[in-house]
Amino acid sequence: MNNERCIAPGVMKDGVYRVITDWNMVVGARVSEERIQKLMNFEFESFMDLTLDDIIACNNRKSQVMLWAFSLAGEKVMGEEKTRELYYELGYMIGKKGWESILKHFKTDKLTPAQVSWYQDMAHFFYGPHTSAYTEYTEDTVVVTRQDCMVSYPPPGMEDRNKYVSPFTDGYLNAYRALSPYLTITFLPFITAEEMEYKLDLTKYPSFCGGKRAGHKFHQLIFKWNE
Repeated sequence: MNNERCIAPGVMKDGVYRVITDWNMVVGARVSEERIQKLMNFEFESFMDLTLDDIIACNNRKSQVMLWAFSLAGEKVMGEEKTRELYYELGYMIGKKGWESILKHFKTDKLTPAQVSWYQDMAHFFYGPHTSAYTEYTEDTVVVTRQDCMVSYPPPGMEDRNKYVSPFTDGYLNAYRALSPYLTITFLPFITAEEMEYKLDLTKYPSFCGGKRAGHKFHQLIFKWNE
């Protein structure tokens, strides 16, 4: 896919969107995993030792931990099956709100591939430094490839929570489907580069190669326009 244009990354112009390719630019993204763990364990001398990147990275990780820690409490209170239902409903509510907001933003009831790409980048940008999405699009397809996403990748040390990624994501995507019957949406979780339905040149995306999750498996989300 090729959507390179002479406009700045993250900018929509005349219906064309220039995707973000280097998520290392996000505030907090360059804080190492070792540093994040130290901050989470209060291994620093004083507030004056902290940078803005430290604060953003640590706060974002705390939010990520809390999101998936709800599953631990859910299992204890109501069991695994009900916890799966909880994550599905939570995903549906958040996905519905996000899709309705982007329809309102673009004043339309049918989004274009460029608009969906913009939405994916902006949503992940505001999720913070633990949420990188790499978007490519053509006239009828959007492919979003992730290797570090706050809402679909439990953080290091919580890999056993991966079992709740599917119900949470199913909720998101079913909300999208309900509001956009003109789309076929496919989600492929925890795949290798070789298993991707849409192959990527990873060298085009610096933070794939040099990010904290380099070498980990990917998620690939595919939007296909039916008409």
